[in-house]
Amino acid sequence: MRLEAHFDDRVVRCFAERPRSLFALLEAAAHLHADREAIVCGDERLCWRDLALLVSKLAAGLAQRGVQAGDRVALLLGNRIEFVA
Repeated sequence: MRLEAHFDDRVVRCFAERPRSLFALLEAAAHLHADREAIVCGDERLCWRDLALLVSKLAAGLAQRGVQAGDRVALLLGNRIEFVA
């Protein structure tokens, strides 16, 4: 753990080693728990490996349409697997 300044003058304890991004966190979970359930939505179930693949395909599709880091993207989805992806 290390101390970091956040929220103006407040100092909080943070983990020294943390993922570079949300995708890095997903990749690590997919690597460690590939065949375990990541999402359950009604009768649909998705393992970590399949979730990482779905997220990668979605990211590639957005990039193909010109979406870049820092761009804002709006979502209009209900509570389902696609929302998590």
